[in-house]
Formats: sequence, C-alpha cells, structure tokens
Amino acid sequence: MVPPNDPIVVDASHAAQSIKEALDKVKAMPGEIQKLVTHFPLVQETEQKVKVVVGMVAKSELLELVHADACTTENVKRVADMHPLTVRKEFPLQMAYQLFKSMDMKNLVVVNDDHSPYRVMTRFAFLAWVVDQRLPAQRRRELQELENTRVTMRRRSSLSSTPGNISPSGGVSLTGGQSTQIAPSNV
Repeated sequence: MVPPNDPIVVDASHAAQSIKEALDKVKAMPGEIQKLVTHFPLVQETEQKVKVVVGMVAKSELLELVHADACTTENVKRVADMHPLTVRKEFPLQMAYQLFKSMDMKNLVVVNDDHSPYRVMTRFAFLAWVVDQRLPAQRRRELQELENTRVTMRRRSSLSSTPGNISPSGGVSLTGGQSTQIAPSNV
C-alpha cells in the first residue's frame, strides 16, 4: 500500500538543475502537502542508464545549498545520507512498518528490481485508514473475512479448556500444532 505518486528525486549527476526541479515541484504543491515533503531520494545513473538510489537528502539541506549557491555533486553527497534503507515493492507492509518504527525513520524508499525509486513511504502511508483507502475492494473483503475467522477461532479457543489451541507464534494452530498465518503479511 504505497503512495500513489512517483517520488521527487535529486539526480547526483546533475545536482544544480535537479535540485531546482525538485524544489520547484514541491513549491507547486498545496501548502499543507509541501510541509510533508522533507527528504528526497538521491539517484545516480548507472552504465545501463538506470537511475538507482544512492542516498537520501533533506529538503532543508538542499535549501541551504541553494542559498549558498553551492549546488554541486560533491556538496549534495556531503550533506546526504549515503546509506539509506530501502525495501522492494514486494516487501510485506507489516515488516516495513516494523522497520520504519524500530529505526525511527522519517522516510522509507521503496525500490523496484533495478533499485530505482518507486515510492517514498512516510508515517502518513502507514496510517490504518490510509492503508484501508488504498486497498482494492476485493482485497479488503478478503482481509475482513480472515479477521472474522481469526476472531471466531480465538473465541472458540478461549471457551475450550484444551491447551494448545493457540500456537506460541500467535497464529491459530489448525493441525498437528503447526501454526498457520491467518492475517496476511503482504498487504
């Protein structure tokens, strides 16, 4: 459940022009949305002409570079985090949230198989109602049915005096003590 818009990136190879374009795109956004954009993926073109993520750079740092008229590749790389955490599109949402939360991240870059930026996830993207809005109706129904099954089985197990109905991993034990994951991890 990634945001619907493509990320605004800064190209390290063409720093001055790329910074101006990125900041102009942010200025064109409504005021309340401008405040939400705090970082940009820093990309660099490979020999195969693919732009891959090499860092993350803060909007505040870019504004300082523009103000000082120092928009060079070296300066951008100096102020950027050159070791950003990235995840692939197929990475489970639940695990992405755990990573985001445990690392106290502001942004998480989602990349495609070429390591090109696909989307940028912020705290907003992980809100339950946002995720729910972005789910297709069919998937939402499937998840609701799974949740209803989980609740029903939990009620049955709490009424039963037979130990072992709930596995240590938290999943409902359906056969032979093996835990089956009820809630999908890849939403």
